[in-house]
Amino acid sequence: MIRYVRNILILVLIVCASSVYAQEKMEQQHESKEAHEMKSASFKELDAFHELLHPLVHEAYPAKDFAAIKKGIPGLIKSAAALKTAALPKELSAKKTVFNKTAKKLLQQLNQLDKKKETWKDKEYGEKFMAMHDTFEKMIDMTR
Repeated sequence: MIRYVRNILILVLIVCASSVYAQEKMEQQHESKEAHEMKSASFKELDAFHELLHPLVHEAYPAKDFAAIKKGIPGLIKSAAALKTAALPKELSAKKTVFNKTAKKLLQQLNQLDKKKETWKDKEYGEKFMAMHDTFEKMIDMTR
């Protein structure tokens, strides 16, 4: 009987410890995400583009839902055009030239994705889509 109670107590301790560990891990991830978001010198055009792009990259692309991606490209083009002509925050003034050049490249990539949507196979389309995403990530990195 004592062995049985001891084993139950050990099991309860393991469950409690793993629960505490999982909670701490989630809190660390949340804090890390908040710190990451707070570091960027974001502005409304950059945020608007990201809001459109995020579900395509993190939901449609992993699901290989190229129809959803293609459907979202016109909105991304419109948003990228606004991004290309946006007034940058004061803290980014030193990076204005390279930021604008990268924004121009982003818009070119999006226009190419729209133009070639019927001729590229899904694999190639996905690769080009992710290359465009990489360009956007460079723009985000410039704001940090």
